[in-house]
Formats: sequence, C-alpha cells, structure tokens
Amino acid sequence: MQIKQEIKQEIKQEIKEEMVSDFDEEPDQNDSASTQAPPAKRSRNSTKAGGNTGGRKKAASNQGSPTKQRQSSDSDSDSEKRNLHNNMERQRRIELRIAFDEVRLMCPEIEYKDKAPKVAILKNASAQVLKLKAYDEECERQKAALREEQRRLRAKLSALRRSLSSMYR
Repeated sequence: MQIKQEIKQEIKQEIKEEMVSDFDEEPDQNDSASTQAPPAKRSRNSTKAGGNTGGRKKAASNQGSPTKQRQSSDSDSDSEKRNLHNNMERQRRIELRIAFDEVRLMCPEIEYKDKAPKVAILKNASAQVLKLKAYDEECERQKAALREEQRRLRAKLSALRRSLSSMYR
C-alpha cells in the first residue's frame, strides 16, 4: 500500500513538472526584448481574399491622429486583458487536468492508463464511489452486529461474575 502511494505521488509530481515546463516554454508576448509583433488575427467576418477585414485596417489608416493613440492604448489594454484571460484559462485547464489525473490515480481499473478519456475516468470514479458506499454500509452492519455481540457477552460476563461471587459468599 505504501509503495502504491509513493508511485502515485511520483506520477503527480511528474505531471505537475511537465505542465509547468510546458507553460514556461511558451513565448512571453509581453517580453520587451521581443521585437516581433504578434501575428494579427482575422476577425470573424473577414474573408480570405481581401474582403472586409473588420476594424483593424481602419484603425491603421488613422496613424497620426489623436484617435489613433487612443485606439492604440485601447488595443494595448485589450491585448493585456486577452493575455491575462488566456493565462487564466490555461491555468484553469492545467488545474482541471491535474484534478482528472488525481481522480484517475484513485480508480484501480484505469490507474496506470495515462491516456484514459475523461468519460472513462468519471465512469470509473462513479463506480468506485458506489463500491465504497456499499463497503461502508457493510462495515456499518458488521459494526452494529459486533456491538450487539459485545453487549450480549458483557451481560453474560456480568451474570457469570454475579453467580461466581454468590458461590463464594
């Protein structure tokens, strides 16, 4: 049992290290040393061949005006918000993956299947919970039966002690 727990801890640690290294390897878009601008994303209503490209081209045509500066600061703030949201979403996915891996490690049938689908993990976890509930109920019944037997044996012991003490009087 101790070895099983150690293996689980090692696997958890490997998963966390892998996820952190994956997270660290991604280029930082806010890095001031980077001179490349991130590639522009096409808007939903843009077309492949020219067509309407959304508001991005219009903003670029107002290069010297005060509205350009305002739009630039707005786009910087939007970019920061988007980056923050992306990082938060990435962290949420990492935490969710770790939680699924922890649940998988608690299910004996899929414990060593690294690529177990989430549906399989949830189904096995549900089955494991049902098994544990049934086992708990059985243990409670056994405990009640043992308490009843203990009560009966104590009563018998008490009766034997009384009869023994009455013999020696």
